[in-house]
Parts: sequence; structure tokens; C-alpha cells
Amino acid sequence: MLEQRYGQRTTAVRASSLGRVDLSDFDVLVFPSGNYGGVVGDGMRDELRAWMGDGGTMITMAESTRWAANSGLLATTAERRGGREEGDEPPDYQSTDQPIDFLEAIAPNDEAPEQTPGAVVRGLLDTGHWLASGTDGEIGVLVEGTRIFSPITLDRGTNVGRYAEAADLVMGGIVWEDAKPQLASKPFLVHQPIGSGQLIAFAEDPNYRAYAEATQLLFINAVLLGPGR
Repeated sequence: MLEQRYGQRTTAVRASSLGRVDLSDFDVLVFPSGNYGGVVGDGMRDELRAWMGDGGTMITMAESTRWAANSGLLATTAERRGGREEGDEPPDYQSTDQPIDFLEAIAPNDEAPEQTPGAVVRGLLDTGHWLASGTDGEIGVLVEGTRIFSPITLDRGTNVGRYAEAADLVMGGIVWEDAKPQLASKPFLVHQPIGSGQLIAFAEDPNYRAYAEATQLLFINAVLLGPGR
């Protein structure tokens, strides 16, 4: 998409080879969706933080955003069902009520959020932020899976894009009723300044199958405008 649609010169680097790259040669690093925990260790994460502090722009999306949150690079958290943060100990189910609530009794203590099989949901944007340039403040966001992130706090960054409230959430496709309350008002685009640079995180893949043009605009804003901020 970067090379063919937008004509941007790119360099592909295997995650396992990232430690051998001189990061100062690059303005922007894009981490496609994936779990980098097994190949990007503590030392490399420190190098990425230092590179962003010197003005670099790091972009994550979907599962790479989950990795960034779990590794401490991104100052937000992926959620489990009910809003509990990943990594927190789940509560044990205990009930003295008789007869028992059977469905509650058999539910696992620790579950991912309710699966969204595929939907276009309403996204609301902070039009005062440069990442939202070229938009009117509302777009359709393709959501698929169980990724839900807590909002970043104002002292750490900006929730540039968030999902609409439950009553106005679904524009097309299927979002189960049990999924709507936890998905509503959660961020899908987070901007976190780090020194002179930044980490820009998408909850979903903004370039999904190269046809999600609204979120592609947000992505190319991140790539082209980020290094100048």
C-alpha cells in the first residue's frame, strides 16, 4: 500500500533482524499486525524508546498494538472480558446462592472480550489533532476480533479516535449485543508522545485488505506528518 498506492520508498526488515539495523537511518517504523514478543527483547525495546525520543515515529496496528501495550511501550492496556486488564489475576467464581446460576457457574474466570466477527463501526475523531487531518470527525472503522484497549490518560497521550457510544456504534455488519458495552467509547487510534517522537497505535489494521480507505487516510497521516511533529 505504501509503495504502490502512495509511492513511498520503504525498506522491509525482518523482526529478527531489527537489532542489526541502524535506526537512525529511518524516520518511521511500521510494525504490521503480529506478536513481536519472541523477537524484540528488552534491549531492543530500549533502543526503540531512545529512537522515538530522538524524533522517530513508530506505528503499530492490531496485534502489534497489543504487543506494544503488553511490553510497556504503549501506555495503555489490552482488556479482557469485563474490562479487566491483561495480566491481572482473574477473580475466582464463588457463590453461596442456591440454586446456582448455571451459566455464570460454567463461565471461565478469564476470557477475551466478546468476539466481533466483522463489522464497520462508527469512529469519532478529535479533529483538532493533526492525525485526523482531512476528515470531518466521523468515519467507519472495520473491527474484527477481540482487541479492546483502555483509553490512554491525558498525561500520557491522546485518544485521537474512539468508537461511538453503544446506541450509535454499528454502521454495518455484526456486533453481538454482549460486545457493545465494552467496545463503546474505547480508542481505536492513540497518539503517545515520547521525547521528540511518538508512538501511534491503531487498535485494528487501518489498511485492511487495501480497501479501508478512511482509516488508510489516518495511517498515511501518521507516516507522512509524524516525522515533522
